[in-house]
Amino acid sequence: MRTGLFCVLLCWFVPAFAATPSLSELAESSRWQALLHINPGATLRDKHQSYVDDDTFFFADSGKADPLAELEATEQALRAAQSPARCRFPARYRFLSEQLGWQDAAPFSHCDDYNEWRDAIHANRAVLVFPAAYLNSPSSMFGHTLLRLDQGEDSAVWLSWAVNFGAVSSEADNSFFYIYRGLAGGYPGRFALVPYVQKIQEYSHMENRDMWEYTLDLDQSEIDWLIDHLWELKDINFDYYFFDENCSFRLLELVEVARPGSELLSELRFAEVPVNTVR
Repeated sequence: MRTGLFCVLLCWFVPAFAATPSLSELAESSRWQALLHINPGATLRDKHQSYVDDDTFFFADSGKADPLAELEATEQALRAAQSPARCRFPARYRFLSEQLGWQDAAPFSHCDDYNEWRDAIHANRAVLVFPAAYLNSPSSMFGHTLLRLDQGEDSAVWLSWAVNFGAVSSEADNSFFYIYRGLAGGYPGRFALVPYVQKIQEYSHMENRDMWEYTLDLDQSEIDWLIDHLWELKDINFDYYFFDENCSFRLLELVEVARPGSELLSELRFAEVPVNTVR
């Protein structure tokens, strides 16, 4: 009888311990790879390394090329309660807390800036917006793509937020110089979150461009992943390339963070034209 009881208890507890994955397993997971923007082979540059070109995005010195080293350093930085690193990387904390079973009722109670931003940026619907081509602008001759975050299906679009990725260029750059540096990767690229009404004024009213909308099939949890990761990308630099690592390509990376395993970046491409992103 005692032996039978022991076996029952053993069978009860062993799966619980075995369910916790190792850090090496987590480093290979699609969610962690997406959070680091690891290139799975979608472009020839930075293959199997992070697309992020900013040291402040990594805890480990080798974090850009070593997802496991970055995960180990991240785990050390985020484990302590009241850690400032939690305020900087809420999506990474969510990932580790879910996978490693961390129990903290208020992990961001000390993060005033993040909490204020998160209270303002909330949404329950994500929409892919495709402004058509604008020949007077070299950067928009093939069109453009951005994400719109809506607060509700019936809410006014001017209350929504726009997620945009673009090159950080100088107003002094002429069209020829812009194209040259855009092709050669001479500009850093950054994500920006702005009121969507600004994009309506820019694309529709000022440039008279058609704007096509496609609602994405993302649930609330997936949208929350995307928004939290946008905070992590604040003022973070990527390389910008006009043909492939452009506005459309980076949006696909964001969707991979929201829904890992979508395989939107599984195939090698030499160009990412906005209309192909829509397809």
